[in-house]
Amino acid sequence: MNTFRHFYESLWEQADSIFYVNWFREAQSISLVKEVVSANIIAPGSRLADIACGNAVYVKDISKLTNSSFVGVDISSAALHKSQRKLVAQQQPLCLGLVQGDAAQLPLTSASFDSVICVHTLEHVLDDNIVIDEFHRILKGGGYLRVVVPNSTKYMLNIFRPLERRLNGLGHLREYSPTAMLELLSSHQFEIQRIYCTDFLLHWFMFSVEEHLRPLVNRFGLGGVIGKLMPKRRVSHPLAIALSHLLFWENRLLFKHSWGMNRCYVARRLQ
Repeated sequence: MNTFRHFYESLWEQADSIFYVNWFREAQSISLVKEVVSANIIAPGSRLADIACGNAVYVKDISKLTNSSFVGVDISSAALHKSQRKLVAQQQPLCLGLVQGDAAQLPLTSASFDSVICVHTLEHVLDDNIVIDEFHRILKGGGYLRVVVPNSTKYMLNIFRPLERRLNGLGHLREYSPTAMLELLSSHQFEIQRIYCTDFLLHWFMFSVEEHLRPLVNRFGLGGVIGKLMPKRRVSHPLAIALSHLLFWENRLLFKHSWGMNRCYVARRLQ
């Protein structure tokens, strides 16, 4: 387990040195937040847990828009340090705490949350049955679980597969078919409410741009130069807003198609 923790700790410690298209990442975040909020699974005044919260970029905005309080849990102290800096700077009163912990042994009280979100985590954990059991434990009866995992390469569009295989190098231990995920959630007393695909052509294109530029930027030490060339926030933020609308509506229009890069499962904890 220490090796497992060290692996993800090192990924977050390297995050500042990895090249990203900043306004695309912001657009991706805005789009995801809009999608979660539009699903109406997080009621005002409720308690939300984000498992593997990373830098808490999603959950803080979801919490703000739904007026719900939240707790973030992550295995990486580096990730939580980044989260803490941002939340303190932005004075987030709805944050109940950021906790370092393993998804297989959550340091959270049983039956204390109305909703749990978990984005791109189950494919990384050593035992997904234990993790789903933990989600069931911390949720109240009737509470909602929203899980996002990479789509099975069997279903996704052919042009998406090379990128997904490269992402497997970030510690993916398995992939899920819809049948496998249904069996997993049902065996832990979750009732599936909705299954749909997300992240299609625009998502793939922007990630591919990053993937092709990153080795060049890192090899020639162009991070500082690229950073200066990136548009300032007064320009990048409107770009992000515009792109987020495109990402959101692409997902809305194509969600019934099985060939997206990722698949979302919304389930309800049985009483």
